[in-house]
Amino acid sequence: MRVLVSLLALALAGGAWAADPIPKTTRVGDIEFSARLVLDLDEIERLTGDRLDEEFSLVELTVRPLFDNMLELSRADFTFRCRCDNERSEAVSPDMIAGTAVLALDTKRTSRGGVFSQARDSIIHGGAPGTGTRPTRTTDTPTGIGSAGYGTAETEIRAESREDDSLLGRLGRLELPLAPTDEPISGYLYFQVDPKRKLKHYVLSYDGVYGEFQMTFDK
Repeated sequence: MRVLVSLLALALAGGAWAADPIPKTTRVGDIEFSARLVLDLDEIERLTGDRLDEEFSLVELTVRPLFDNMLELSRADFTFRCRCDNERSEAVSPDMIAGTAVLALDTKRTSRGGVFSQARDSIIHGGAPGTGTRPTRTTDTPTGIGSAGYGTAETEIRAESREDDSLLGRLGRLELPLAPTDEPISGYLYFQVDPKRKLKHYVLSYDGVYGEFQMTFDK
């Protein structure tokens, strides 16, 4: 019975280690990178408040510039790959996961010799957070009144933002800071790679101004 209990304890400990691996550290030039892979869906949900459709892997990064060097990183510097099926992704911005950006089309109209002209209310079509689609705003054809002509139309395209939802806000707060700094920074990067693979299959790559590295996450 004691042997069975001991084996069960070891199995549970091994499972916890796989879900919460020890951070791996490497140095490129005068920059030190420490990375911990987050694949456990329960931990992802605790962090972000959402399971992210069970299709995103997270990497917790601590980056430390040495000798007071200035540090500046980009999402495009990082690639995450699963070797078993070669699924790969660059770091994804929070608004691509739970975006609220809206592409709006506004139409300005001028009358041509009539009393006045008007445009009907604009309508927003489609789009929902987390679906990868973005709503668009269109304007109905104006109706001329009296002797007014339809007028000329000038279409202005602008970006609008709806109020941040809780998921987008939390992803933004957790993300690795990307502004230039000479201080150590910590945070998460998000990769659209299936998190339900074995730990040994994942590879984090960096290729930026400071050099390059590939990091594996074997136990």
